[in-house]
Amino acid sequence: MSIKKRLLGYYRYAEFKLLLKTIGLLPNRTPRNLSFISLPNRDFLFAAADPIYFKKYGWKFIESAMENTDQDIHIHLYNPTPEQLERLSRETRISVSHETIPGNPVFYQSGRFVAFKEVIRKSGKSGLLLDIDVLVSEPVSMPEEAEFAYFDRFHRRNKDVKILAGVLFSSPQRMDILEDTARILDRFIRKGISIQRLDQLALYETIRKHRDRHGVTTLNELVSLKPDEYSRPINYFKGDHKKRLARLPVSGGPAEGMSRPEMPG
Repeated sequence: MSIKKRLLGYYRYAEFKLLLKTIGLLPNRTPRNLSFISLPNRDFLFAAADPIYFKKYGWKFIESAMENTDQDIHIHLYNPTPEQLERLSRETRISVSHETIPGNPVFYQSGRFVAFKEVIRKSGKSGLLLDIDVLVSEPVSMPEEAEFAYFDRFHRRNKDVKILAGVLFSSPQRMDILEDTARILDRFIRKGISIQRLDQLALYETIRKHRDRHGVTTLNELVSLKPDEYSRPINYFKGDHKKRLARLPVSGGPAEGMSRPEMPG
């Protein structure tokens, strides 16, 4: 890691800690208005996106998940189009929620944890939060013994990259870590404050402070960060591979038939 990146990471964490202490003094600027069309009936995979990002990756994620897993799928959309909500609502394994929020990628990344917490609370089911630009290539087993699980990168030096925020498991039996994380992120959104990697900083701070490790584990064996092979159930793509993923055709939605997405290699 370069000195510049290391210093930037230190600065982000220092800014985050300062804002945590002073954010209560600031006025609310962004209302939250979560709406739920439906809730999952079983343990579920969760992903969130704005309309443009969903158009690029949403149905590819959904098709890969429906083809290869037995879990329900919950999609949370920011500022969705009526057509997107109507189409998603037709699918029996898909539940849907949405909200109107300022068009800020940091708020999209952070707001999903609040929605994820509410879906678990309202449904009483366990959930696995994922980025919507991943592909599911084989059955995803929810952690059997764990009540909360995350992707551990504690070997990294900077605090803003020690947790991969795009993979998180929580059960109704262990909501304290998720609730504390969501509370921090919700306050930043309501105050209209945006800092890079806010979701990863909030997760790191919350996980670090929870001394009770009972029922907590990691999800590192579930996820592949390699861009050129389906090596694990959850597969991330970066750079040119991600661009090719965005261009891959889809079958038009599960109602029109499903097929395993082609590897964007």
